[in-house]
Amino acid sequence: MATGATHKTIYMPTLEQFRICAPPRPEQERIVRRLRDQLAAAESAHLAAEAQLKEIQRLPERILATAFGDGERAA
Repeated sequence: MATGATHKTIYMPTLEQFRICAPPRPEQERIVRRLRDQLAAAESAHLAAEAQLKEIQRLPERILATAFGDGERAA
């Protein structure tokens, strides 16, 4: 769409012909709310997965402590 030999540019008449397809404002706001809800759910799942990973990493220590009679310290 750009023209010119030395410096490529898009002239105003060409720019004025551009059309941007966007949903109406209420629909955009609904989409934003839904995306925020989904991002919050993803963050919650991420935090839960991190907590589970920490518990998994502590598991060998707990198993050994339980196996060798030192179950109080494993908790």
